[in-house]
Amino acid sequence: MNHTITKVSLAAILLLACKPTLAATFTFEDLPGSNLDSFSSYSADGFTVTAVEGEWQVGKVFGNPVPSIFCNCQVGSVALTGDANELFQFTSVDFGYRAATYSITGMLNDSPVFTQTGTIGAATDFFTIASEDSQSFLDALMIQLSPGTGPGFNIDNISYNIVPSPSTGVLVGFGLLYPAFVRRF
Repeated sequence: MNHTITKVSLAAILLLACKPTLAATFTFEDLPGSNLDSFSSYSADGFTVTAVEGEWQVGKVFGNPVPSIFCNCQVGSVALTGDANELFQFTSVDFGYRAATYSITGMLNDSPVFTQTGTIGAATDFFTIASEDSQSFLDALMIQLSPGTGPGFNIDNISYNIVPSPSTGVLVGFGLLYPAFVRRF
């Protein structure tokens, strides 16, 4: 009987340690403030978007859906980070409003893991830019935009997969194994 409990507990450890990633999107859904208010950072669901370069503002007129953040500047950048350096995988971001050149850099331990660059055309709509490397583990994501025609651009819906901590699964699994271990001895 103890062997059965051990096998079931071992299976639970493996399932928890190999738990799939959890898809999430940073939508700025409850972004405080009024249109044109200054934006410096905003946190939701354990992740934070921080203005790094340029004068970012709250966008309560444009969004996919509204609100979004925007920078009425020549160069603007933001960073996405998780609480306590939580790991994630970048999947996509929405850019809107003006033609722009973008650079997206995934970071791990302050070192670049990947860089993706490109351009988007001018429109009053949003463009979804899919990640060219959605498998790399990151602890920070840097997004930089430089408009092609006049200043200004919006960012919305930064999508990513949250990577569960393997140590959490292992600790829960050991908790499940403990009763079987105690019974055996």
